Amino acid sequence: MEGLLPPEMAAELGSRLAERSAALRAEYDELMDAEADLLAALEVSGAELLAIQTEMELLEAEVAVAEQRLLLAEAELRDAEAREETARERLRIARQRVARAERKLKRQAVTAYIAGGTGAASAAGLLELESGRDASLYRRYAGAALETQGRVLVEYEDLLGEARRLKDEAEEALRDARQVRDRVRSQRDELRKRQEAHGRRREEAALIEVAQRELIARVQARRAEYEQRLAELASASLELEAELARIQQGQVLPSDLQGILARPVEGPVVSGFGLRVHPIYQTLRLHRGVDFDAAHGDPVRAAGPGVVVAAGWRGGYGNAVVVDHGNGISTLYAHLSETSVKPGDLVDRGTVVGKVGSTGLSTGPHLHFEVRIYGRPVDPTPLLA
Repeated sequence: MEGLLPPEMAAELGSRLAERSAALRAEYDELMDAEADLLAALEVSGAELLAIQTEMELLEAEVAVAEQRLLLAEAELRDAEAREETARERLRIARQRVARAERKLKRQAVTAYIAGGTGAASAAGLLELESGRDASLYRRYAGAALETQGRVLVEYEDLLGEARRLKDEAEEALRDARQVRDRVRSQRDELRKRQEAHGRRREEAALIEVAQRELIARVQARRAEYEQRLAELASASLELEAELARIQQGQVLPSDLQGILARPVEGPVVSGFGLRVHPIYQTLRLHRGVDFDAAHGDPVRAAGPGVVVAAGWRGGYGNAVVVDHGNGISTLYAHLSETSVKPGDLVDRGTVVGKVGSTGLSTGPHLHFEVRIYGRPVDPTPLLA
C-alpha cells in the first residue's frame, strides 16, 4: 500500500502515545487491584452472610419446634399437677374417714368395756342378773355390740388400706409432676440458649450486611473512578484517531476495500462490531472492533504490510499493537500477552506482531481486532479476506 507513515514519524508518534499511557497504566493497575480486593472481600462476606442466614433459618426452625414441645410439656405439667392435687384431696378425705372410723371404733371399745366386756367378766355379769328376761336382753346386746365392733373394724381397715393406696397414688403423681417440671425447665433452658444464639447470629448478620453495604459503596465509588479512567483512555483513543487522521491526511483509500486484509488469527469471530453489553461492567458500550476466539499464546499476525506506530500497554486494550497500512487504513491488535514489534518497525502481511493474551479489560484469552480509516474505527468484517 502507498502512503505509509515514515518509520521515524511512526516511532515519534509511538513514543508520545507510550508516554501518555504510562501514567494511566499505573493508575489503572492500582484501581484494578483495588477493585479485585474489594470484590473478593464482598464475595467472602456474601458467603459468610449466606452461611449465617442458612444457620438462622435452621435455628428458627429448631426454636419453633422447641417452643411447640415446651407448650406440650407445660400442658402435661399442668395435667400432672392437677392429678397430684386430686390425689392429695382424695387422700385428705380418706384420712378424715379413717379418723372418723378410728374414733367410732374407740367409742365401741369403750362401750363394750363399760357393758362388762366379754369372757369371764361377761359370765360374772350374767350371774348377777335377777331374771332370765334380763339375761336374754344382755346376751342380745352383747352380741349386737360385738357385731357392730366387727363391722367398724372392717370399715376401718378398708379405709386405712384405701388411704395407703391414695397416698401411694399421690406420691406417684408428685414424682410424675416433678419429672415433667424438670423436663419443662430443661427444654425452656435449651430454648433460651437457642434464642440467644439466634439473636447473636442475627446481630452478626446485621453487622455483615452493614459491611457489605460499605463494600458495595466503595466498589461503586471505585467504579466511578474506573469510568473516569476509561473516559481518559477513550480520550487517548480519540487523540490517536486525530494523530492518525492528521498523518494520513491526503492518503487515498483504495476503490475496493473488500477482502484487502488478512485474518490476524485462525479462530472464528465470537463478538462483532457495534454496541454491546460490556462483559465486566454490564454497561452498554461501543465495541470498536471484533473479537476472535484464540488460545493464550497463539501468534497474532499483521493483517497487511505497514509500519508499527504503537506497541505496548494501552490501558483497557492491555498490551496492543497499532499498524498503519497506508491509504488511510490502520489496524489495532489488543489484549496481547506480549508484543513482538516496536514503533517504527516495518511489517509484511502475516508478520507476527504478538501473542494472544487477556491483558487490560478482558474476561479471558482472545484477540480484539480493530480497523480504522483515517483514525476512526469501522467494522472490520468487510475488509477481511
